[in-house]
Amino acid sequence: SLYDGFYPIRENFFAFYAGSVVLEFCRLFCVEGEPFEELLLLANETLSKLSYLDDDKFEVLISFLLKALSLTGYALKTDGCLSCEEDIEGRVFFEPSSGGFLCLECIGETGLEISRSTYAVLKKIGKGEPLTEIENKDFYVKRALKLIDFYINDRTNITLKSLKDIIEL
Repeated sequence: SLYDGFYPIRENFFAFYAGSVVLEFCRLFCVEGEPFEELLLLANETLSKLSYLDDDKFEVLISFLLKALSLTGYALKTDGCLSCEEDIEGRVFFEPSSGGFLCLECIGETGLEISRSTYAVLKKIGKGEPLTEIENKDFYVKRALKLIDFYINDRTNITLKSLKDIIEL
């Protein structure tokens, strides 16, 4: 029986698209007939936030994607440099094959340079911290979504069409 239809999600354009990303992620990353309770509970919690809270819809979506990627074995490691394990100061490089970030001293021949603010958005949302002190926050939140989209495509060869759509909004 239906417990919650998340009706208010239909009333907010951004919430609707973010909810579409959540459901598409679950559809593509879950094996039919195999229970995945953790992801189901996370999706339910996220759809509830998108429906009933005034939180930034893109930040809620990034939080979902970071947690869902971790649950599916594709965690983005934002705790510091993958190599030296120190906090990253200055330039930041993303290493898609390992799903982590490197500092300038540890960057080898691979790695894509990203903005420090994009990294800060991912790190703060991953820790559940507010995005205060980030100038032009909306721009860097979109950049974080683009990075997650790139990472999912690169590591899994899965394309979340609704994620591409929401990035274009």
